[in-house]
Amino acid sequence: DFLANSIIFVMSRMWSDAIAIYLFGLNSTWYCGWALVQDECSGMARPHQWLLYVLGLVPFAGFLKHLAEWTIVHKKRVGQTAPRGVHLVPSVMNYIVGWGAGNMMIALLTEMQASSGCNDRCAWLKISFAGMATVVGVVFITLLKPFVAEIECVKSPADYARKPPYFKMIDWFEELLADVLAMISRGLTVIIMMLWVETYLAWEYKDVSVSAYTKVSFLFLLSMMFLGSFTSVFLERIEIKIKSTDGELTWHLKAALELSDMIQSILAFVTGCAATDFVDYLFSSFNAFPSWVVLLQNVSITVLLTLACVAWLVVTGETGVLEEGENVDREEVEK
Repeated sequence: DFLANSIIFVMSRMWSDAIAIYLFGLNSTWYCGWALVQDECSGMARPHQWLLYVLGLVPFAGFLKHLAEWTIVHKKRVGQTAPRGVHLVPSVMNYIVGWGAGNMMIALLTEMQASSGCNDRCAWLKISFAGMATVVGVVFITLLKPFVAEIECVKSPADYARKPPYFKMIDWFEELLADVLAMISRGLTVIIMMLWVETYLAWEYKDVSVSAYTKVSFLFLLSMMFLGSFTSVFLERIEIKIKSTDGELTWHLKAALELSDMIQSILAFVTGCAATDFVDYLFSSFNAFPSWVVLLQNVSITVLLTLACVAWLVVTGETGVLEEGENVDREEVEK
């Protein structure tokens, strides 16, 4: 599961960047500015261009996501197994849209920085912008989740067989709408995570010389690991108490649960980015121009780090496998 999640993360980011850059020209090409590439860095497109891109991407990616989920369910109904890798498509589609939406907000933040004329890395502007985006995102996700949860991922074959043909068609489009709403929810989450990464970058290397970047990034990584672990454990205990209450949860308790999940996602993403920054500064080959030697070095380092992460997950007993019954809960599947 760790490797599957890593593949989803890398694959979705690569495809999102490749589509946005090479099909729509929304960002600079990979390795622009290098002498051997001979491509000038064009910079990021305007926010409204990213918005049009995301608006066109949502229905297309939503259709592919729903088609993959429908294939899994259909194969299950007839007693067959879906092709390998199909189960990764929904999460990949979610993140492809999320990366595009996140780039749209980064472009907007960049223009706000330029127009405000702020200096000192615009740290306070980024904190304010990320904070407001977090509040708005939690509100929208709280409103969207009830509609998404109405559709179950897996239905009883007997109940489904008794439905008339026209109902099955309506049901198919209803599930497609639910998939699109779930994708929008994921997009909002990625937006907020990317904005907070921009915010921490404004503070982490403030007034720090380049020669000290490796040490500072390591200290920041340790701080984020402690803060993230402590906060996540605290919030999980609060969630358990809220979910154990009798009766239907009120809207403000549901909003509190969404905020808790959002904070934990942000902390996990920022910590992951801090780890990536530290590795980049620690091993200079990651920033070197591609060659067979550099490729071999980077692959070796990546394999060793992956094995270390897998060993850690085995030691701690964390599997990431959905519990019994969670595979039919869309909220658990969408996490």
